[in-house]
Parts: sequence; structure tokens; C-alpha cells
Amino acid sequence: MKSKIKTQSKLKIHSRITAQSSLSILIAINVFVILTLGYMHWESLYNQKTMLVFQKQQALQIAENQISRLMSGRECEQNINQNDVSFTIICSPQKIKVNFPLGEVIIQTN
Repeated sequence: MKSKIKTQSKLKIHSRITAQSSLSILIAINVFVILTLGYMHWESLYNQKTMLVFQKQQALQIAENQISRLMSGRECEQNINQNDVSFTIICSPQKIKVNFPLGEVIIQTN
């Protein structure tokens, strides 16, 4: 009779350990998923900021080129495509405005 009780108690302990192990694995997976999603969100924001900085740098170079064109007596260009990005340029005697998909750059020419 004692061996029967010991066997039953061992089975109960064994099944408890299995349930706890399964729960631990599920919790570990959930933590990993949350960390992965958090990293992916941060990476997406970082990429957006990087693209904005890159496009703004290109727009500033385009505006500088337009100032050089005006100083040499030539007209401003209307549209420029660089690296698959379209830039629209508006020149006036007071300023040069360069529009790009993520924003715009305005330079005073005074």
C-alpha cells in the first residue's frame, strides 16, 4: 500500500513539474516576442529618421546647386530625381524652396 501512495505522489509531482515547465516556456516565448516587437518598432523609427536626414541633406545640396546656377546667370531647375526620390524646386529672388517626400527646405538668398 505504501508503494502505491509513493507512486501516486511521484506522478502528481511529475505532472506538476511538466505543467510548470510548459508555463515557463510560454512565458519565455512571450517575453522574447515582446522584446522582438519592441526592437522592430525602434528600428522602424530609426530608419524613418535616417531617411529624413538623408533626404534633407540631398535637398540642401540641390538648393546650393540652384544658388550656384542663379549666380552664374542660369535658371533654376524645376524637378530633380536623385536616388529614386523626386525633388521639386521653387526659386524666387528672395528664397529657394526644395520640396521632397518627407519635408521641405527653404533657403533665404539675401
